[in-house]
Amino acid sequence: MTGLMTGLLAVGYNRTILAALRLADRLPVSIYTRATLIGGLAGLVVWLDPHLAGGGDWITQAAISNTINWHLIPLLFVFRLVFGAVSYAAATPGGLFAPMLALGALSGLACSFVAQILSPDTALATAPFVIVGMASMFAGSVRSPVTGIILVMEMTGSSDLVLPLLCGSFSAMVVAGACGDTPIYEALRLRAAVGRR
Repeated sequence: MTGLMTGLLAVGYNRTILAALRLADRLPVSIYTRATLIGGLAGLVVWLDPHLAGGGDWITQAAISNTINWHLIPLLFVFRLVFGAVSYAAATPGGLFAPMLALGALSGLACSFVAQILSPDTALATAPFVIVGMASMFAGSVRSPVTGIILVMEMTGSSDLVLPLLCGSFSAMVVAGACGDTPIYEALRLRAAVGRR
């Protein structure tokens, strides 16, 4: 379940990043003005709540330790998805990797809540769902499941979750491929190649 749902979310993530870049290209301002405006927005967000900015390490840690209220998961996911895409469109130094993993952690956390609702008599640990969600988001977005599994296992020390990580990651990759989505780094490479012509 985690791999399938996260695969769909990875497609949404990739398309949101590319849509933000297309929108930023159409803005009638210089790249410096765009970066300044987006930087100002980021500064405002940090001022309002420092946890909402950055790569999302606190989200990943809070998801693994199950300290995020379930009703905040959709709000955090949408905010991080949109804010991450807008930040990436600023064309300033930053990346996709940590925000992608934070979104995967939220997806896994949501799946753990759904699993607990569907099986209330079973004591389910949240952390495995979160860890599988992280690897699945990477696999669905980048289409490199083994790399995602190794990275997440190394980051979380979860070598005992190899089978769930494999199932989730390959499920996410298959779902994203079936949706006709291009892997994010390939899409960015193609976009850059077209821009150079």
